[in-house]
Parts: sequence; structure tokens; C-alpha cells
Amino acid sequence: MKALLEEAGPQGLSHAQISDRLHDVAPNTLATYLSMMTTSGEVERHGDFYRGVASVAEPVADTSDGGDPDAVEHAPAEQE
Repeated sequence: MKALLEEAGPQGLSHAQISDRLHDVAPNTLATYLSMMTTSGEVERHGDFYRGVASVAEPVADTSDGGDPDAVEHAPAEQE
């Protein structure tokens, strides 16, 4: 259900639209899960519509100095 709502975009889906897509889920079970997911912050409710909350991405490397975040600095090799 969470993936379904995340894929629905910013508009989200109404309870009826979710029920249509998850036709094998009992109405009371669907209502309970939507309520629990809303309370826990996994889903946002906006009026009659529910939408998924995108998960937080991994931190992005700071490349503000123009450097390559994948580059590894090595000390110059000593010559004999």
C-alpha cells in the first residue's frame, strides 16, 4: 500500500481508488491500515486523498569545491 501511494504522485489516491486497486483487501482492514500509516507518518492525508511520504535519501557528497567525490587522493610514490 505504501508503494502504491508513493507512486500516485503529489495528488495521492482517494480511499475508493485505493480500494479499487487493492480489491482483495477487506474494507475494514484497508481503513485500519490507512489510519495506522497516517498516524505513524508513513502516509499523509489531505482531505479525501492519501499520499505516500517519500523516504529520506542518503546524504549527498559535498562537491562544492568542484572535486570529484569518487576520487581518492594518493601520496606521490617515492622514487629510489
